[in-house]
Amino acid sequence: MKIPTDCSWTFRKLLRLRTVAFPFITKIIGNGESTFLWLDNWHPLGSLFSKFGNGIVFNLGRSLDARVSSIIADGCWRWPRARNAIVQKIIRHTPDNLVPHPDREDTVLWNLTVTGEYTSKSAWGALRVPGEEVRWHYLVWFKHYIPRWAMIQWIAFHGKLLTRDRLFSWGIIADKCCVLCGGSEESHDHIFFVCPFSAAV
Repeated sequence: MKIPTDCSWTFRKLLRLRTVAFPFITKIIGNGESTFLWLDNWHPLGSLFSKFGNGIVFNLGRSLDARVSSIIADGCWRWPRARNAIVQKIIRHTPDNLVPHPDREDTVLWNLTVTGEYTSKSAWGALRVPGEEVRWHYLVWFKHYIPRWAMIQWIAFHGKLLTRDRLFSWGIIADKCCVLCGGSEESHDHIFFVCPFSAAV
């Protein structure tokens, strides 16, 4: 499916993550009616279309939107043109416990949790690049934090507040003297640890 141009920016960004999320989603075969034979991740080899390309679809006389149910008959696998080398490879890599269940519907399994249910925590853990744990995180992010104050604190801890020394280095202002005490250069260290005005406050 192509990304539509008339949808929101957020939805377009989510759709672009499909290729990233695809390996984390497995279809568990029941009757095979809601699972795409070539496109979905239901076989141990993964997406058969990604593995073997477009040729397998036409060589086996199936359409790209064929369902897994098209190769199931009487509760057993019925592969078309079973003498085909690629089909033989697929059959060899199909474990004995992977059998259709005509009385059940197909289900979706999220591979990153024990229960198989999706959680945003598991998705975030798989997608992000973990860094070192910051020791001061509990000073900013805690149960009853005030968002505005926490954000200012977080920016300050990273040394990114728009203090006058930074604005001066960018050429935005001509004077970098502290506006609170007027005695020294305004910087993160000065405001929080040296300035007599902020100390008195």
